[in-house]
Amino acid sequence: MITLHRNMRVLFTGDSITESRVWFNPVGGLVDQLSGALGPIPNKVGPGFVAADSAAVTTKARGQSFYLINTGVNGNQTADLLAGVQSRIIAFAPDVCIIECGVNDINGGAGSAAAIANMTSIVQAVQAALPACQIGITGIVIFGEAWVPGPAWGPGNGPADAVDAGYQALCAAKSCTYIPFRPKVLQWEVANNPTGANVGFFTTDGIHPKNPGFSGATTPAPTVVLGAIAAPNFRVTA
Repeated sequence: MITLHRNMRVLFTGDSITESRVWFNPVGGLVDQLSGALGPIPNKVGPGFVAADSAAVTTKARGQSFYLINTGVNGNQTADLLAGVQSRIIAFAPDVCIIECGVNDINGGAGSAAAIANMTSIVQAVQAALPACQIGITGIVIFGEAWVPGPAWGPGNGPADAVDAGYQALCAAKSCTYIPFRPKVLQWEVANNPTGANVGFFTTDGIHPKNPGFSGATTPAPTVVLGAIAAPNFRVTA
């Protein structure tokens, strides 16, 4: 569980899903889910990279002021994030760090073992430099929408499932918060993708969740679905 309170610096980092599609989408998503009174965050639909502290976005939820920072970069693998852990995480001194990364390791051939090892090194580096920082890690959100009765993800999802299991174990070992996108999205697919199609329901391409306003957007938008999955892992305090 991640606890949020006034003036906390909340940093989101990872690949293209973080950069522009999940955390800072204009309607729905995690930030809106944290407080129904929170309005859209302007000018944060990709590219979402924040190059300097002065560019951090300030918004309000439940009367609290949070500094929201997005250092997601399109196409990144966990090795890229590890190489930039100082400039993209530690330099911002966040109170909370949410990490979403790994699908490009699978898609690009680096593999599940590399993703887990790199994520472990990222967490170790952040905890060493910022011992009070609360860390949340998401598994691979989706790697093709196809599913088979069981329910289980369709063929080819073994490496993605291995990454998800590795991230869960890492969170348990390092006292991080695991945000269960992957198992919950499978439940969504079973309910909303009756044919087990590989694209077109939750995603535009089998990887990227559809954003509100994107062609073929579904209702509720996948980003809203992800926000609802993530929200129980957060609490806002005075």
